[in-house]
Amino acid sequence: MEESDISEWYNTNVSQLNELVELIRTDLSTLERKTLVALITQDVHYRDIVDSLQTCESPSDFKWLQQLRFYNSNEVVLARQV
Repeated sequence: MEESDISEWYNTNVSQLNELVELIRTDLSTLERKTLVALITQDVHYRDIVDSLQTCESPSDFKWLQQLRFYNSNEVVLARQV
């Protein structure tokens, strides 16, 4: 993934995160609020990961290698840290 792709994804993620924050400020049921809190928590985690990946200089950079990647192989999903 090129730097511009990562920056674009990061900006999209931050924008979506801001939309969730605005939504959580509205009148919600308990279940809706808990669901949004979970989504916001995940998005913050993803935002932080992508932010750290923006400094990767190559596919052999440790920050890139430490992330799990998911592959679909013959209807089986594999998680690998390569």
